[in-house]
Amino acid sequence: MATQIANNKRKRAARMDPMGRQRQLLSTAMQLCSQEGIANINHGKVAIAAGVSTPTVFLYFPTRLDLLNAVLDEVELYLLELVDRSSEGEKRANDKLLSIVRAYSNAIDNDSVYARIFLNWGAVATDQAWQKFLLFQDRLLEKFERIVKDGIKSGEVGETVNPVWAAHLICGAGTIIAQMKFRGLTANEIEGFFNALVCASLKSS
Repeated sequence: MATQIANNKRKRAARMDPMGRQRQLLSTAMQLCSQEGIANINHGKVAIAAGVSTPTVFLYFPTRLDLLNAVLDEVELYLLELVDRSSEGEKRANDKLLSIVRAYSNAIDNDSVYARIFLNWGAVATDQAWQKFLLFQDRLLEKFERIVKDGIKSGEVGETVNPVWAAHLICGAGTIIAQMKFRGLTANEIEGFFNALVCASLKSS
């Protein structure tokens, strides 16, 4: 009887140092957000999935907003670094933008948690996360605009190309690229879309 009672008790989570525990909880929260959407995240769900008590989650993330912001900050950092890292080895604007969209496409396969949260984040226009998304999007757009402006300055891109429009076209294609991947379009079809996208973005009016 005593053994049965003991087995019914919640198993204690493995001991971790504070940084390790925080990282574990954040990773768990990100998995949940990618599966259920950012609007549905809460301390109780994270606690159950991580195998810890709810007060433990509150210890590291005192409010739901703290928990949500930690997830979104992680996604923002990942994607901003992806843009910088994937484009730094290229010289031409066309090649930079192609490298970025290819890297994002690969991330959908290899780091799908980040991509799924990003897509959901941009769709929750009435949530408290919306203003945070707009600030993040501004940072992305600024990077794309800089690439286009540098292309105009070098003579590669026509002077009539609007850097703001081009940046929005590239940024907005993130949703389309993800849908193409999730629908199972072939690699050749997706690569063809990449080339058409970048060509349209840099085409003079």
